[in-house]
Amino acid sequence: MKTPYVLVFVFALCAAPAMAHHSRANYDSNQPIEFKGTVTRLEWKNPHVYVYLERIGPDGKKEEWMAELGSIQNLKQIGISETDLKTGDVGTISAIRDRDPNKHLLMWRNFTKADGTRLGRAPGARGTGDTAELTAQRGPGSKDFTGVWGVARGGGGRGNLERYPLTEKGKVSLETYRKEGEEGDPILNCEKHGVPRTIYAAYALEIKREPNVVHLDWEYNEVHRPVYLNQKTHPADGPRTHQGHSFGWFEGETLVVDTANFAPQKWGNGIGLDSSDQKRVVERYTLEDGGHAMRVEYTVTDPVYLSKPVTEVVRFQERPGYVVSEWKCDVAASRKHLLK
Repeated sequence: MKTPYVLVFVFALCAAPAMAHHSRANYDSNQPIEFKGTVTRLEWKNPHVYVYLERIGPDGKKEEWMAELGSIQNLKQIGISETDLKTGDVGTISAIRDRDPNKHLLMWRNFTKADGTRLGRAPGARGTGDTAELTAQRGPGSKDFTGVWGVARGGGGRGNLERYPLTEKGKVSLETYRKEGEEGDPILNCEKHGVPRTIYAAYALEIKREPNVVHLDWEYNEVHRPVYLNQKTHPADGPRTHQGHSFGWFEGETLVVDTANFAPQKWGNGIGLDSSDQKRVVERYTLEDGGHAMRVEYTVTDPVYLSKPVTEVVRFQERPGYVVSEWKCDVAASRKHLLK
């Protein structure tokens, strides 16, 4: 009898590992662990679901372990719901350990219940949403950028800040990041991404059109960016926000988006690099592969932190059938992997 598998496609873990809301560097892939345990509680929250398990340790004493999963969207999209695990369920977990041997913290790979049902990724599986499967599902392709998109596998977008042309203030920002590490990231407090981090964020991007507005809506932390097609300047007295003010126009079949009026933001230019109110970002959206893929080139100008403009490219792939849902970020769940 074949084991029933539920395959997990996780945007943050499979499609774009480096773009997830936090690094997986605290987990050691060379420290796999597998043990039989009992589910003691479940925390079904974004950006990470956590499952707690109890086992009998090598010394014969009870131990509680905390296993980190993906987001609710990661799990619900492929049919895993909060009711699939409950307190008292017994099964075998396969995971990797935190690098700190004193932490009973795991990155979940899969969990095989007593009835043989495997929740998680089957060994060697790449997950749904891979190029071959998406190709098989695709219809005619987008003609006007509308639809749901995800960063393609290896799609890039996040540059190597160590190689960026930095001002002295930019160098100080990056050095501060080296000292405080991931814990300093404001999105761990559920703060919304700013531009350009929004552009290459993991999870889905849904694009909608009105006659004079293009709506760029990111699933992660529910970031909404309206792009006004009937404007040609940024309002001089307009509000300053982390998303800024955007207007756009078409150059042939390329949508060009000009964004300014930013508020200063910690790590607003990328992970570890702050941004100022002088920042300006210009994006160029171009459909490829018959509307099944999209190339986004963006250029960041910020004279306070960058000694010259920086240009990056990120590639997206359509996500047919993907349904964007509410995020509802929970600060405690976001920071839990740092505290335990």
